[in-house]
Amino acid sequence: MSQKKWITLDPETLNRTQRKDVDGIEITLGMSPFDLPDKVSGEYRDEIKKFVITFQYLGVTNEPLRPLRSVEPHILFRVGAHSGRLCEIQVDVAAAAADHVRLDMIVPEVESAIGALGDQVPNRRDNFSVAREVITENKSQLIEGVFAGD
Repeated sequence: MSQKKWITLDPETLNRTQRKDVDGIEITLGMSPFDLPDKVSGEYRDEIKKFVITFQYLGVTNEPLRPLRSVEPHILFRVGAHSGRLCEIQVDVAAAAADHVRLDMIVPEVESAIGALGDQVPNRRDNFSVAREVITENKSQLIEGVFAGD
């Protein structure tokens, strides 16, 4: 089993702001800091036989999670029951026919599945898009040492 190591993120750099002119007044629009992850981790959990990517959010501890179906049968998304934020991604490594050499090949499938998730829950599309960006930018750190004990 791998040890959970958190990767600290900078929510400010993840926030895509845009300026708009509304009736002659320039305003800046962006995501709530509460919808931007501030930490992410990747670990293999022996007890469920899955590789798990976990997102942590500002001020949130122990929000109940609910599952969301994925277009990929070996990927399960778990979102906050109240917030709808993407909190966890579980990848059934055995069903995906992956091992420590090929685990990094699953990441594009996860990224694609997150894109499709935005179609299921349109009001959370920005949160899912940021999660996909975080995975893309931190791929090597997320899978680093996952199967070191094998």
